[in-house]
Amino acid sequence: METLTNRGFAVVPTFEYDGSSIINFYFINCGSSRILQINLIL
Repeated sequence: METLTNRGFAVVPTFEYDGSSIINFYFINCGSSRILQINLIL
């Protein structure tokens, strides 16, 4: 597993499958409590 700490992000994607065709990826920012959310519609 690779962690991009130099960019301020720990690449630990958590998968949430809500039963539809949308998968949510959450990237926790180590520098703050903000969360970058990426929605992929398959």
